[in-house]
Amino acid sequence: MVNDEEPTDHLLFSTNEGLNWREYKFSDEKIRVRFVVTVPSDTSRRFLLMGNYPRSSTSVAIHVDFSALTSRK
Repeated sequence: MVNDEEPTDHLLFSTNEGLNWREYKFSDEKIRVRFVVTVPSDTSRRFLLMGNYPRSSTSVAIHVDFSALTSRK
């Protein structure tokens, strides 16, 4: 989960279906996240955060890959 209401530099994730949440810092500079992009038919642990830097109109895409966090069953 990522805050899409105000600029942020981190997201929250769970590896146990929401029982516990951990924070992951994805950037040194805060961005305003506009979209989280995934492949709808996929169970991938890879995402794109699409947004912009708050002090400019510069767009940014950040690739987040959680595939190495846990082994798949």
